[in-house]
Amino acid sequence: MSVPVPKRDTGELEVNTVARQLCVYTLQITGNPKHFDQAHADVIALLRRYAIEIHALCWRANNIKVTCQSRYEDRMKAQDKAADLCNDLYAMIEVCKPLFHMASKTGL
Repeated sequence: MSVPVPKRDTGELEVNTVARQLCVYTLQITGNPKHFDQAHADVIALLRRYAIEIHALCWRANNIKVTCQSRYEDRMKAQDKAADLCNDLYAMIEVCKPLFHMASKTGL
């Protein structure tokens, strides 16, 4: 018997899927000189680094088998660091909007 869509919970690995999609999209879009002026390579590198680290930390946290309190704390540290980097990435996106003439609705 299937669960109705409104009552479904998110899957355990959904955060990993979204982190991977964020990473791939960031790498693709920042590599497009039509949208990102390569004269600002340092800003582009920072955006890419944040996206890659977010994906790596989500992956790492998911692969920690929690068998004791210290492993739980390791997992929480990785998750907290990934959340901090998401906030940093968002802050940089806000800087990039006027710099690269990005529209709010489309993301570009």
